[in-house]
Amino acid sequence: IVLFCLFLSASIFSLIILRKIKLKDVFKQHVSRGVQASILVVGSTAISVVLVQILKHVFAVPRPEFMLVAETGYRFPSGHASVSTALLVMVIFCVNTMYKTWSTSLRYLITTGASICLIGVCVSRLVLRVHKPIDIFAGIMVGLISVGVMIYIYKILSHDSKTKNKKLG
Repeated sequence: IVLFCLFLSASIFSLIILRKIKLKDVFKQHVSRGVQASILVVGSTAISVVLVQILKHVFAVPRPEFMLVAETGYRFPSGHASVSTALLVMVIFCVNTMYKTWSTSLRYLITTGASICLIGVCVSRLVLRVHKPIDIFAGIMVGLISVGVMIYIYKILSHDSKTKNKKLG
């Protein structure tokens, strides 16, 4: 919990600082799309890992007795489902928003492949009997929250204040 509070405080502080020194202008103009996409993917995955570890220790739900593979630690929420969701959904977001110049068929192929991988990871955790469906669902939700946080930060950093003022006026 202390780690989460530190992480949250640092994130809020960073957002305040970024707004004050106009670092978002630097982010938009000098950071390539590839680096931006990498920051989003790594950031959402890292947030997911931190949240899962905190939640596993808060709920402390033991694993099922008859697993097909040896797993240790708590089962709720599923770390595999959470991290896979955070990583793959963020990849889908990046491909479909930052790389619109790519062909539609390539973006469709990447989106479909990432979706199939995500479903495969989640189903495999059930087949191996290391999780219950609620664990998988909770893991997916944590992953989606992580993606949402990073998309929010991305929108703040890449938003053009002149466009906002024109729309309001």
